[in-house]
Amino acid sequence: MPDVTTIIPTMAEEKRRHSLLRAIESILAASVNPVQILVVVNGNRRSPEVLGKLRALDSVSILSLETGSLPLAILAGRRAVQTPYFCFLDDDDEYLPHAIDLRLAPMRSNEKLDFVVSNGYRCIAGNEMVCFSELDHVASSPFQALFKENWLASCGSLFRTDRVGAEYFEDPHALVEWTWLAFKLCMDKKNIGVVDAPTFRIHDTPDSASKSTDYSAAMHPLYHRMLASQPPRLIVSIIRSRIGSLLHSEADAFRKQGKFLEAWGAHLKSLCYPRGWRYLAFSRHLLSIRRQYPWQTDSNQGNTDR
Repeated sequence: MPDVTTIIPTMAEEKRRHSLLRAIESILAASVNPVQILVVVNGNRRSPEVLGKLRALDSVSILSLETGSLPLAILAGRRAVQTPYFCFLDDDDEYLPHAIDLRLAPMRSNEKLDFVVSNGYRCIAGNEMVCFSELDHVASSPFQALFKENWLASCGSLFRTDRVGAEYFEDPHALVEWTWLAFKLCMDKKNIGVVDAPTFRIHDTPDSASKSTDYSAAMHPLYHRMLASQPPRLIVSIIRSRIGSLLHSEADAFRKQGKFLEAWGAHLKSLCYPRGWRYLAFSRHLLSIRRQYPWQTDSNQGNTDR
């Protein structure tokens, strides 16, 4: 029986045929030993031709879900794991050669490690860049490193099955599932191993979820959910500062959209958070707009009041 299960959540759409098969091929090249490949097909967009291709592969097991949901597919895949280790790979990303073996090495040499994170490449319009620059600090200061960059990429980790149970995947936070998971692992003081070598390639696309306005909107409730978990005092201060920064960004976005009342509301709130004094100078931008357009309160109204 293989030691590692790699879970691929996918809708198995025709447009994903090439990338999905590429992902599977990359897993086969990621270890010198057999790997259990579990493809979790979710939703009703699945292509019969793609399913046929999957069924023809001896190395692949298929788990089918009627509901189209990435978090549910991830959870179903985790619950089905029967190997000592597991990991994930999105259907449009790929592992680099020997990726799984590179992650397994520290896990096997150090029984205290609960999971391992690794570095990788992000490919944008044919150009590759290294994903993480702060991995040196993850093992010793995972909380602080998390708020500099989310070091837990969906395709960049390897978990010990008996240490990271299915319960960690049962209450995801929409669109920022991996940031929330990393936070929970930090809260439970899980031991982290680091492989600061490229083991994956993320193929970034213009319509990826991380670029959507919904993704940005998900950050507010995420930060408040983190605060409700009662993290250490230093982390509370960092999160509150992040909320202030987020409010400042929203104020500027509202200003550019001509939504001046909303801009003032977000701006005034940002001043109440740690280091909020940094945003005081932004007031002049809103005041200059009021002097220039003293009658305008909200461009969405489509009229003027004098």
